[in-house]
Amino acid sequence: MIRVGLIVAVLACVTSCKKDPPPDSPGPTPTETADPTPADDTPPAQADAAPAVAQGFACERNFDCEVSCVEKDDCCGQLCQCSNAYHKRELEAVRAANVAKCGRKKMDCPVASCPGPTGDLVPACVDKKCTAVEVPHYSPDKRYTCKSDSDCVVTKVLPNDCCGQICYASAVYHKDELAAIQAVNDQRCTEKLKPICPQAKCAKPSTTTKAVCVKGTCQGKQVPWGQQ
Repeated sequence: MIRVGLIVAVLACVTSCKKDPPPDSPGPTPTETADPTPADDTPPAQADAAPAVAQGFACERNFDCEVSCVEKDDCCGQLCQCSNAYHKRELEAVRAANVAKCGRKKMDCPVASCPGPTGDLVPACVDKKCTAVEVPHYSPDKRYTCKSDSDCVVTKVLPNDCCGQICYASAVYHKDELAAIQAVNDQRCTEKLKPICPQAKCAKPSTTTKAVCVKGTCQGKQVPWGQQ
């Protein structure tokens, strides 16, 4: 009887052990979140600064500005009408940067067949910024025929030029052509657009120019000074 009771006790223990689940085993220890690496306040390395050609240069007068075919970061530039307005100091910086980029060797630049201009772009200082302003361009559209010397005039006026000749008058035109030239110049050379004209000390010449009519064309003839 003792042996039978022992067997029953063992079987009861085995059955009880299968029904009772084992105690939960402790899970893995949570990994502690590492403190984020503090941001590096050191600014990223930058390439050497390019010449200050993009900052813009404040102008004070039209004389500070220039219209050019030069393009920034371009080895060839514009092909036909120049339309880029720069402060003269900025233009120097752009040219220097282009030389550094392109070298001084001759570039294989495209060639364009450009039509004759119907207008010109002249530099102007507008609100302290250099700007290209379009103005009319004088081109002879007909032949002016003279009949006598009285149809011809000698002057310092030059086509599409606000300053004209500096010292001596030697430009010869038919008087009607001169009127057409002056009409265009008046539109080009307003108070807002007129440039600062150069000045020079002019020596007294030995000859002067006289306007004469030769075979229907106004021409200049050199005569002793004072015999216009």
